[in-house]
Amino acid sequence: MRESSHDSTLEQHGKQIEETINHLDELPLDRIERIEDDVKGLEASTMSQAAIRKLVANSIAAALETQTTTMAEADNSIREILVAKRGN
Repeated sequence: MRESSHDSTLEQHGKQIEETINHLDELPLDRIERIEDDVKGLEASTMSQAAIRKLVANSIAAALETQTTTMAEADNSIREILVAKRGN
């Protein structure tokens, strides 16, 4: 029973592929060129997204470094504070 459902799924995918190919054959050339231009525009925005991600990552790294330095300085100053001992 699994094989028959698998076969019918493959047949459905085959039909969808055929319909897509037929649809692409019917598209006018100028429409295809506009689609290509849109895809190129998306690639350009992807590059700017990568640049934004890099800036955010760099900012986070700088903030963590500052926080680490601040914590280390605070830890050292706590160690340097003299504590009075109680007499036993």
